[in-house]
Amino acid sequence: MSTAARGTVKHASVEVPERGTVTKVMIAEAEATFRGRVTDAATGAPIAGAVVGVEWGQRPRTTTDADGRYVLTAGNAAGIDALFAEAPGYALTGRPRDGDHPVDFALRAAVTLRGRLLDPSGAPVANAVLSAHGSYRGRSPNGRGLATSGPDGRFAVPGLSSGTRTEVWIEALGFGRVGAVLAASDDAPNRDLGDLVLRPARRVEGRVVDTLGAPVAGVPVALALQAAWPTGALDLGATEAGHAAVHDERVTDDLGRFRFAGVAAGRARLRMWPPGRLEQRRDLEVAADDVLGVEFVVDAGRPFHVHVRLPDG
Repeated sequence: MSTAARGTVKHASVEVPERGTVTKVMIAEAEATFRGRVTDAATGAPIAGAVVGVEWGQRPRTTTDADGRYVLTAGNAAGIDALFAEAPGYALTGRPRDGDHPVDFALRAAVTLRGRLLDPSGAPVANAVLSAHGSYRGRSPNGRGLATSGPDGRFAVPGLSSGTRTEVWIEALGFGRVGAVLAASDDAPNRDLGDLVLRPARRVEGRVVDTLGAPVAGVPVALALQAAWPTGALDLGATEAGHAAVHDERVTDDLGRFRFAGVAAGRARLRMWPPGRLEQRRDLEVAADDVLGVEFVVDAGRPFHVHVRLPDG
């Protein structure tokens, strides 16, 4: 069964007996109504038709009127931490909820990241997926964009903010996944990253065994990689705020093996933590070749015996 209270839908399971009646009390969650105004950060002019919504997915959502004002009603008020606003030509902007006070937005004009992807031979890399978003300020990141490189390797990632650092990720078939955090830029509408050279993907493989050489299955193994940013022809070293780490996790199979594929060149750290034993770490350098044969050895432990004596002896 379900019930609705002004847009808030609740569901509950009820067991119905063959005879008699069933009473189910359902309490509707408190709603929240948000008000505010969306304006241009540079001119202060109102932005009509801007979308304002709850959290990153902007659900539920509404649009601003001719004066840039909005009214948004959402259920489950206690679970709402931030609102987000965006409009064509402007970067997505998040603002934390401030009790019952108006939530106003001053949107910046969106910045587009441009550049070209190449392989080590200088050939263009097509169909690579580039995703980017502004770095988080609490729970409110600014800007987001998604693009695919063309046949000539060129890309344009729109919808980003000049006012915050931007995290960029590049994924292409046959190449290692890389990411970087770009420093905040000025308000120029375009930011050229130049030619970026992607390196072939590598593998990191190994196994977990006990002191007797027997494989240990079901052990979590994690890889944290500081992938080298493919700077290529343009040296971004002076403007980079840092590299973004790639995190991945596996569990050893029945032969104690683990395998990470699609690993980019860079510094890596492997961690494994068998249940009931101390965590072990291994630092690696992923370069031109696959990293194979990594072995972790865990204490096999010592058997112990438990004797249970009944009250009658």
